[in-house]
Amino acid sequence: MKKSTKLLIGVATLWPIAYLFVFIIVAMLLFFAAAGTNSSNPGASPLFGVGFAAFMLLHFFTILESLALPVFYVKRVFKTEQLDQNLKIMWTLLSLYFGISTSGEMALADSLPEHL
Repeated sequence: MKKSTKLLIGVATLWPIAYLFVFIIVAMLLFFAAAGTNSSNPGASPLFGVGFAAFMLLHFFTILESLALPVFYVKRVFKTEQLDQNLKIMWTLLSLYFGISTSGEMALADSLPEHL
């Protein structure tokens, strides 16, 4: 794999973990922005609707990415010729059952030099 592809996969693998913190912060900001609007004029902040829509798009993208990562890594396991059959089964089961926590190890293994 090219170095740029490895970097992109690493960022995609770390994004759901980072998004957890982004989600908490943005949800709190949106809550306080909604609480700060006047109850007699609920549409006072047009940026609230745009921010909420952008947040939902980002949330939807992150969910799709979280579902696609294990599929990518399982496919990658079966394309890798360095692993014997037992390790392929192990990585596949780990990826399917533990999802995002296994993806980090697989991304790290992909980034290591081939001779290790």
